[in-house]
Amino acid sequence: SALPSTSQAEVLEGLQFHVIKRYEPDVDGYGFLHGVALAWHQGKLYASFGHNKGSENTLTEEGRYCVSSDGGRTWSDVRTIDVGIDEDDLAVSHGVFLSRGKTLWAFLGSFHGTRKRVHTRAYKLIEKSGHWEPQGAVVQGGFWPMNEPVKMNDGNWIMPGFIVGNNYPAAVAISEGDDLKSWTSVVIPRGPTVRNMWGESSILVDGPHVTNVARYGAKPLALASTSNDYGRTWTASAESNLPMAASKPCSGVLSNGQRYLIGSSTADGRNRRSPLTIAVSRPGEVAFSKLFVIRHAVLENEPGESNPRAALSYPYATEHDGNLYVGYSNNGPRNANNNSAELAVIPIGKLAVE
Repeated sequence: SALPSTSQAEVLEGLQFHVIKRYEPDVDGYGFLHGVALAWHQGKLYASFGHNKGSENTLTEEGRYCVSSDGGRTWSDVRTIDVGIDEDDLAVSHGVFLSRGKTLWAFLGSFHGTRKRVHTRAYKLIEKSGHWEPQGAVVQGGFWPMNEPVKMNDGNWIMPGFIVGNNYPAAVAISEGDDLKSWTSVVIPRGPTVRNMWGESSILVDGPHVTNVARYGAKPLALASTSNDYGRTWTASAESNLPMAASKPCSGVLSNGQRYLIGSSTADGRNRRSPLTIAVSRPGEVAFSKLFVIRHAVLENEPGESNPRAALSYPYATEHDGNLYVGYSNNGPRNANNNSAELAVIPIGKLAVE
């Protein structure tokens, strides 16, 4: 079916909106905030993000988080996962979570200097103390994780991201079974006509078939690539027929078999990072058949920032107990990634396609 325009797209009703961390540099000194990740773990909802008192992707970046005990309505003070070390010019930033059994893992994009020698570092939460135990660098070669790892039928986990450097292609990291400290990155080739890629990516997993949806740079279009062997080899990233503003996408498969893709996709949206939308398929189908608006830039009578200029970007989603929890950045009236971190809670039933 045809993609609706911004004004025609159906807005989801009955959602809850919450603020995870407001933008308040006069209180805490932090301007840059980006890359919200979410995880439900032992009955609590965790949210992490990159945080910086200086400018984006510089040495003062920190991987930070907060916790909610009431489903995202209220949040703890911001705490730190890791700040890196000055001696080695190491900075730690945003990444992804994985709740595995009794352990909450964080995999955070990390770099030296200003986004040089990018890699992924792993951490395990020691819940009694609230301390995150560093597990070291687990993916090298420029890999920055973007969405949560998914367990595949071959026993390995697959984590989507991209390579910082070398034309910035989409990439995935594949674990050695349940050894979450041992990953191999697989770079997805770039189609010959694809220019100015910034391949932050997400995945849809269906048995051995994996689809990668990546951010373009040159055009507001989603790039797509497929693997039929659990992510080991891939077709080249190529232009899809889905408009999508150039921002990190978030995709997955709901427990009811519906595929989803969160970003900013409307017929006339071009490269604007609003509204925040979710495209869904019917259960078990491959193609997206319906687009909903999660929220527009202007959202009155709700917590969170409402501004006609607001960019609603870098979504991340996790399903829990009949709801899809969607975290995102909101820059309100500001430029750059001086964001507040916000949350939308979507009852899964609202995403049904007639």
